[in-house]
Amino acid sequence: MSWLTIIWSMLAAASIVIGLTHLFLWRRSTGRDEFLFSSLMAFAAGGVALTELAIAKTPHLATLQTLMRLGNLATGVTVVAMVWFLHRYLGTGRRFLRWGITVLWASGLVVNFLAPGSLVFTEITGVREMTTFWGEPYHLIQGTGNPFRYLADLASVLVTVFVIEASIRAWRVGRRRRAGVVGGAVTFFIVAAGIHTPLVDAGLVKTPYLISLAFVAIVIALNAELVRDVSLAYRQAREILAGQRRWKSLLTNIRLAIMDLDPAGKIRYANPFFLDRTGYTLAQVQ
Repeated sequence: MSWLTIIWSMLAAASIVIGLTHLFLWRRSTGRDEFLFSSLMAFAAGGVALTELAIAKTPHLATLQTLMRLGNLATGVTVVAMVWFLHRYLGTGRRFLRWGITVLWASGLVVNFLAPGSLVFTEITGVREMTTFWGEPYHLIQGTGNPFRYLADLASVLVTVFVIEASIRAWRVGRRRRAGVVGGAVTFFIVAAGIHTPLVDAGLVKTPYLISLAFVAIVIALNAELVRDVSLAYRQAREILAGQRRWKSLLTNIRLAIMDLDPAGKIRYANPFFLDRTGYTLAQVQ
């Protein structure tokens, strides 16, 4: 039994399901772009999980180079989509920070696909087989570091600054739950992944890449908040509909003549009691 395969496949599956759910919510909503960004983020996080699993299981250098490039692409899309989601969801965040993060990752991805190797390594020189603490083998890439990888590292620093600053501003304007749950979760896992990944790249930490674990944890935290928001909105809509039905029933059955006039003084509504007493139809009095 391969626990690496089971765990990383579950991470990918969870991300894809959440991505499809948020894509559906975006299609059904109006002006809720945060669902589009959260959907894109979830799909990309699933891609990170799949590429990490493939890297851990693949010993072939040429295949690993392709997987590294695809993994960097998925990571960049996840980070950029997350930043724009937070901007839309929290309603805060410095413009120069989110655009700076976007430009840094866009530049890094250009390097990732055009330069030799990938954004992380200019050349993969070997693969070292390692063993997890439960005894399952995995592969750790060894190579010559690409100096342009600091584009992604700088973007990670800016993401942390962006999230903290946006969360503080959201807290101050009364969005305390969103700031605490969303901002706190994103900050914690981004910092954890930002520390762990460079250590793995440098060979100082002998574990598989865990970027997807951090990203999927963020996706799940954000999903919980979005689901809560949708549930509250649905509950409020049901309460409004129930109130409208009660008023309609009251206006229909009350033994008083009731009319509703528009700003021009024309009758927009007349209840049944008024129409019965006057002998007019609604179309006649309008």
